[in-house]
Order: sequence, then C-alpha cells, then structure tokens
Amino acid sequence: MAARIDDKDSDCENDDWQEESGGVTYPLRADRWWTTAGVLDQEHESGRCLGIRCNIWVRARRRRDIIHQLRGGGAHSLGWGALTWTETSSRGECRFGPHPVLRHLSKKVANFLHEYHGDQFDSIALPLLPSDRSALDVHSMLGPVEIALLLRRLYLQPAMKDTGHFRLFGTLQIGHTIYPGFQRVQCWPFPELRYYGSNREDLVFIRPPGVDAFVLSPESVWYCRVRLLFTLSVKVDTGKDPVEMQCAFVSVCEEIILDESGEIQIS
Repeated sequence: MAARIDDKDSDCENDDWQEESGGVTYPLRADRWWTTAGVLDQEHESGRCLGIRCNIWVRARRRRDIIHQLRGGGAHSLGWGALTWTETSSRGECRFGPHPVLRHLSKKVANFLHEYHGDQFDSIALPLLPSDRSALDVHSMLGPVEIALLLRRLYLQPAMKDTGHFRLFGTLQIGHTIYPGFQRVQCWPFPELRYYGSNREDLVFIRPPGVDAFVLSPESVWYCRVRLLFTLSVKVDTGKDPVEMQCAFVSVCEEIILDESGEIQIS
C-alpha cells in the first residue's frame, strides 16, 4: 500500500470515501469494526477490520503508523513449525507436505540479504550492487559459495513443532497505531495443515521495491499471492546480537495477454 503523505501525494487529504447502506450514505471510516451484518458501528472491541468494509486507504496514508505481527504457534507466536535451510535447498516438499516454492526459498533469502542488507555482511565480500539495476538481474549476482556463506549466518529458532532457520506462521496481522482493528492475511499452503478446512494463500497487492516516487493506482502495484510467512534470525557484522526479520515470500501474478484467437500469449 502507498503511504501517501510520506510519499508527498499532496492530493490525499481531499479523498472523500463513502459507503451506502439501505439507501443512506455514510462516511467510510478507517476504524470500523464489523461482527454483525448490517451494523455500521459497534462500540465493543470484537470482530475483524475487513478491507472491503473499512477505509484501508486512510489506514495506509502514513507508513509509520502501520504495525504488523506474524501470528501462529500459541500465545507467544513462536511459529507453528520450523524448517532448516538445508531442508528447502533442493526439494519442493518437506515433512509438512509438498510446496513447490520451497526449492527456491533458500536462494531467495540469500538474494534478499544481499540486496537489502548487503552492507551488513562486509566480511563475506559480496558483489557490489550497481546504482542502476534496470539492466541487471541482481538475483543472478551471487554464486553458490556466497549463497552458502549467507545462509550459514542464520540462527536456529525454536517453534511449536521442531527447530529450524525459518519459523513458519499462518497469519500476518496488520494493525494501526491510531485506528482500532486488524486486517489479516492468511497463508496455509500445506495440504494437511488447513485454516478452517481450506488451504489459503491470500492474494495481496504490494508496493514494488526500489520505487522512490510512488502513487497508488491499479497500474503501479504488483499483484501477488502469499506463498509463505516466516521469520529468520541472522548474524550481521554490525552488531553482537542476531537480527530477526519477519518475511513474506510472494509470487507475482503476471498479466495474461491473449492473441486474436483467444489463446494465451507466451512471452
């Protein structure tokens, strides 16, 4: 989501979002909680702050006011399970069941650490990232040795089931420092581990990385499916204590282009 004030969108204060119910128009509020169909406002703090029923645009205006937490694994949210990076390095399955993206997880984590936190691993001598990355695939810069060195910086973490480098979660809870209520993104990809009887990998849209001036529109966001929610703990050069990072592994939904006969064009 765009944080419109932080990104200097001067027109954001003129938004006038409305909701019609029973022939009457009401302001679409950012703090609305819904637990009963047809009830616009409820005083008690229960229920969910659903995206289609509250003004998520206002909630996302200031990025610094948005808070989030990964949930799962008991009252302390330790994660419901854990995997080591060696378990995910070559196969699209694990002891929790098949999940094709697992074979890419370890390399993606190494690429993430290089691209966004590379200055904290000077002792590994990672390739320098160019200032202009438009003509270069930065995810092809690391070799097998550099990937392994980064992954060996990961700490084992305890979860409800087992111990591993990646603690797994089922829910991303998005809240706000001003408005009550939470939006929840679910990710339960393993066939035998279901959320109320279903395997969910929720669809989201995100702000693309590396964009300095951003204005929210249907054309400026990436549409993605959440494939895995996890945390990792990594040793960096710049401090004694490990750094914990909360992560979402997403796959980007590509635009479907049809030819004149109605067949999908393969680019």
